[in-house]
Amino acid sequence: MSSTDKKIYLFTDGACSGNPGPGGYGVILRCGDHEKEMSGGFADTTNNRMELLAVIVGLEAIKIDNAEVEVWSDSSYVVNAITKGWLENWVKTDFAKKANPDLWKRFLPVYRKHRVTFHWLKGHAGHPENERCDALAVAAYQKFIAGGTCDAAAKGCPFDEYIDRHGTYSIKYDKLKELFGRDDLTSLWIADMDFKSPQCVHDAICDYLSTGSYGYSVEPCELFEAVRDWLGKEHGWKIDHDWFCFIPGIVRGIAYAVNFFTEKGDKIVVQSPVYYPFTNVPEGNGRVVLRNPLKGNEMDFDNLEKLLTENDPVKMLILCNPHNPGGFIWTKEQLAKLAHICKKHNAIVVSDEIHSDLYLWGNEHIPFATVSEEAASCSITFGAPSKTFNIPGFATSYCLVPNETLRVPFYKWLTANEFNVPTIIPSLAAITAYRNCKGWRDSALRYIESNIIYLEEKFAAFKDPDGVQWIKPVRPEASFLVWLDCRHLLAHLAGKAEDKLTLKDQPLLVDYFVNTLRLALNDGTMFGPEGVGYMRMNVACPRKLLEFPLK
Repeated sequence: MSSTDKKIYLFTDGACSGNPGPGGYGVILRCGDHEKEMSGGFADTTNNRMELLAVIVGLEAIKIDNAEVEVWSDSSYVVNAITKGWLENWVKTDFAKKANPDLWKRFLPVYRKHRVTFHWLKGHAGHPENERCDALAVAAYQKFIAGGTCDAAAKGCPFDEYIDRHGTYSIKYDKLKELFGRDDLTSLWIADMDFKSPQCVHDAICDYLSTGSYGYSVEPCELFEAVRDWLGKEHGWKIDHDWFCFIPGIVRGIAYAVNFFTEKGDKIVVQSPVYYPFTNVPEGNGRVVLRNPLKGNEMDFDNLEKLLTENDPVKMLILCNPHNPGGFIWTKEQLAKLAHICKKHNAIVVSDEIHSDLYLWGNEHIPFATVSEEAASCSITFGAPSKTFNIPGFATSYCLVPNETLRVPFYKWLTANEFNVPTIIPSLAAITAYRNCKGWRDSALRYIESNIIYLEEKFAAFKDPDGVQWIKPVRPEASFLVWLDCRHLLAHLAGKAEDKLTLKDQPLLVDYFVNTLRLALNDGTMFGPEGVGYMRMNVACPRKLLEFPLK
């Protein structure tokens, strides 16, 4: 498309359905007599950033360095941000970090590869190429919102749509009375989204159901291929087919690993506060759970070393990567150190990476097995599309074991018991989601970020008479779950100092949320005794569900 002896012309435009909402970009790349059209859907919050994305796509399509490029844009913001030197300073601002830092990180290197001149098209007048780009952008975001029309998209963000799930066999709603004592609550607890799942997943399942024949099925070869391609593009993890195995749910997968690799009475480490099945599954199967409490958002490696040494042998450590409920993303250095310690003590690391695709604020997930040879040799990784695309009811998960010594006997046992045999509907849902729904995921994450900011501002204004904030949300680096630090509030309810709070005080906090705020949240102590004074809130929901009064 490009040439070293011809100037390259780039015409761009963006279209956005609202704030926040999905959008589309359109690009025309022209070099001499050759021309190329490009367009796509994207999740963003303003037309300015949609326009910048269009510029990025066009520049990335130019395959030579130091090309002479003229960019024609109808966004004065984009032109001024670059030609007047705003860009470098704007990137450093807090607003940029909150808005879309990954976009700016992506822009700068491709921009610096070329000699770029920017021109402002005022209102498209006299520039049919820009009108073509606009049409491409509108068509792209129509497709992006799964079959919606331009007018429907403009009326509001699809994630604002409320779906009444009462009476639909939903745990989140139909178990409220049993679990919380009343059913007139805003349900913000269990980790499934209140967004409508991607339309293309629905269509794929309906196409299969329309055949009218539901006999035994085989595992589609596309299932592994979809997972392989997704992990490669999203996380830079190249996996082999031999490593892969279907699992009907991650908690079940952890249970399989616990039962296969350990015996009754064996010791297993968890790093609490942490997702409660990490404790319930081993203990329910007669294993002994050892807690290595986190120090804020850091692993306590000194205590871990001590635990593994004093309790030798410890057969397994169950890792939450990213962490639930805190939403922490572990660094490569942290994961490598964990792998080194566990490998030294012959402990298998079972890594639950179900939230790996839900990274926020420009963060990046690092698969545990990728950080070192030691990690690869001692790891069993579980992943799934369920949280990413809101399809947890299909129980489609997978296991990845690089080490043949661990993998072969484990997979042989799974096969003998038919634990690794998928049914066709969950398989089709997973394949379709991984192949066609990245845009839906991207848009959902931007909406979730906006919900988190809304909550932060809401709780920041909720203070005691001395101006101390009652509830402090811990901003997650990944996932749609927010860990609420309510210790100041609970200390007030219990009439004691924060450092004197105990498990016996926690019911006061739960009662406050249920009977005063009328909210159903997860009790922090579900995740371990370290959760005293905390609650977990699910914010993957229409904004209006978060507009509850604080009192």
